[in-house]
Amino acid sequence: MLVYSPVITPRLHYVLLFLGNQWLGKALSATTNREEALQHSGTLINYSSGEIKKGELRIEPHGLLSETGINPPDIVVKNKNNIPFFFETGGDYHFDVFSAIFYLLSRYEEYLPHQKDN
Repeated sequence: MLVYSPVITPRLHYVLLFLGNQWLGKALSATTNREEALQHSGTLINYSSGEIKKGELRIEPHGLLSETGINPPDIVVKNKNNIPFFFETGGDYHFDVFSAIFYLLSRYEEYLPHQKDN
C-alpha cells in the first residue's frame, strides 16, 4: 500500500505512522513523487485534490493537516447512512478521514482556548 500526497506534513506523517503501526502492523509507505504513485502496482491512497490514476482511493484533504499552529477548526457533524462524520470534502470518501483521525488522536480541542469546568 502506498499513500501519495504532494506534501508529507508532520501531521500527516503522525496519522500514517498510527495507521500503519496500529492497524497494519507495519509502516505505511508514503511518497510525494507523482510518477512513483503512477507506477505503483499495489493499493494507492491518493491524498490530494486531484485524481492520479484509475483504481486509486482518493481522500480529498480538508486542510487541517497542512496547517501549522493550533487554530479552531469549524467542526460540523453530518450523517451519511446513519454514520456521523466531520471535515466533509469530496473524493471517494465524503470526508477527510486522515484529518478526523488526527483531530481525535491528538485531542486537538484540548489545545484550544476553553473554559474549564469542575
